[in-house]
Amino acid sequence: MKRPIPAFLAFSVLLAGCDIIIEDPFLFDERDLLTGNYEVEEYSETEGATFVYDLSIYKSRHHYNIIILYNLYDSDLEVIAEVYEYGKKIRIPLQRIGDLEFEGAGTLYNDEELSITYTVRNMRNNPLLADFVSAIAWKY
Repeated sequence: MKRPIPAFLAFSVLLAGCDIIIEDPFLFDERDLLTGNYEVEEYSETEGATFVYDLSIYKSRHHYNIIILYNLYDSDLEVIAEVYEYGKKIRIPLQRIGDLEFEGAGTLYNDEELSITYTVRNMRNNPLLADFVSAIAWKY
């Protein structure tokens, strides 16, 4: 007569042939898609002109969903943006830095082209006049 194999032994043999993969959701940082250096071409509706400058994007050390846009508006300032939709979208919350006030949003296309629309107000010279800006930034 045959002896039955204990269930735990059969299960352990079955598991030995399998790979167990544990995914850590914190290993993927959605901000990584956005960080880097960009060449920006932006159109100012108020000025009626196009400007070209460099922009750097890096991660906040204190918040998992925040990036810093350094030199947005060719201003030499650090503008904060929130990242969402797996690193494909950003939101620039209303913020005042020095005399300038920023607010806007952006979308990343093909992991290397960032389109940003935003407004800037100079709170010292003319706080009622907003500069409406459309920018395309290419990662290099």
